[in-house]
Amino acid sequence: MLPLSGATVGIEALARWMHLDAHQGSAIALPRDPREGPTDSPIRLSGVGYPPRLLAIDDQGFSTGFGRCDSQHKGPTLLALGDSTTVMSTTSNGRHADFINTWPLMLGQHLGPAWQVCVIAESGYHPSDLVALLVALGDRVKADLTVLMICENDLANQAPRHVDRVDGTWIIRTEPQNVEVYRSLWHPWLHDHSEAFRYLSWRASRWTGESVKTAYPHDERTTVSALAASSLRSAHVYYLPPLVPGGDADPQVTSLATQSGRDITPIPLPPIPTDLRREPADSVHLNRAGHAWVAEFMARQLSSEAQLGPSRR
Repeated sequence: MLPLSGATVGIEALARWMHLDAHQGSAIALPRDPREGPTDSPIRLSGVGYPPRLLAIDDQGFSTGFGRCDSQHKGPTLLALGDSTTVMSTTSNGRHADFINTWPLMLGQHLGPAWQVCVIAESGYHPSDLVALLVALGDRVKADLTVLMICENDLANQAPRHVDRVDGTWIIRTEPQNVEVYRSLWHPWLHDHSEAFRYLSWRASRWTGESVKTAYPHDERTTVSALAASSLRSAHVYYLPPLVPGGDADPQVTSLATQSGRDITPIPLPPIPTDLRREPADSVHLNRAGHAWVAEFMARQLSSEAQLGPSRR
């Protein structure tokens, strides 16, 4: 083990604050919606690195672009959870969410005016993101019925993610599975313990071309543990297969259902699912007709499972 000085500790602290490991992983940029005001203080969202757009919190509940969620609502409450397959609808430029034409609000129409619909969803959300946000919101969410729809890629285990806000844009960086290291600087202990060293070694490998890939140890965000969390335990989980002809449930989803002990219901889309695509080349996101179909399907499923009584329809 190498001796530590104050400067070394300072450099390492700065490297971790800057999330330098994430620079070797994948990154996406999400422009801030022009309608978005400032998100609530991170102190109120402890553990939530990436809050939904337009999120505002107060003592009586919260709101998102989908509308208000009041913890004191007198009637029943539906909590809808999701990823980009919930947020994205008919608008196709990537900036704006067309909240009205999405399955949660359409499902609310099937439930009737007595129901309050609360929605927590954002592009790229993993079940662990939803769990973290529900924990942060606490008693502000009191759901009689919880429905989660998520697509295949967001059901996979994921590496840790770091989010920065730069000039009105969310920069979302995911830590890599493998990192490039500079052969001549290789030091196993430093590689395992120092983010600053890993970054320096990576940059040196790029400068010199003397690069070797090695596994990067990190704790994955696992789907099984998220689905087993108490805040999702009562959720009805729906899986949206890729929007391709004959897009059946992926074996990964079957395995996940077994491991987590959860019922994960594939959504059996009509025979020509390309008609439901948000854009012709997009095999993941639905257009307005697709969201309407999902809402109708969920309403039938929930009714047949006796989750919705006659007084609530």
